[in-house]
Amino acid sequence: MKFIPTITTTSGSNWKEKFREIEALKIEEVALFLTCLTKDQRKNLYEVLKNSSIKKIPLVHLRSDMDVSELEFLAKTYDTRV
Repeated sequence: MKFIPTITTTSGSNWKEKFREIEALKIEEVALFLTCLTKDQRKNLYEVLKNSSIKKIPLVHLRSDMDVSELEFLAKTYDTRV
């Protein structure tokens, strides 16, 4: 059985703190839930993501307002499949 750490962006969660934990633990694979982030907030998260230790994001919870370029970025850069 495999467990994948998750970055959540629900109301009240602190996704920036999760990135600090990920870096401290040198985690390379996570699931990503973009549930409560606006397009501008997601752009900020993607910049943090680019500078992190994360190499693979097999699962992303998509939002209806995401555009194709966001999906392509995640699929090409982090091998996102689901």
